Amino acid sequence: IVEIPLNCLITVEMGKATEIGKKIIRANIDLDAPKHIFLMLFMLIDRKNPDSFFKPYYDILPPTLSNMP
Repeated sequence: IVEIPLNCLITVEMGKATEIGKKIIRANIDLDAPKHIFLMLFMLIDRKNPDSFFKPYYDILPPTLSNMP
């Protein structure tokens, strides 16, 4: 069994807790893929933070997604 501490995960709740996430929730916008949207929202905002806990993860992501259709 493998345990991953909660603070090592990027969660939907983290995206919802951002300023933009809260505005989306208040606006009651019907999203096609809300979980993905909130995850991406958090990552887009957080990866601009040079002191982010997740910086080592962001640093290993590919710079482009050219292999995606």
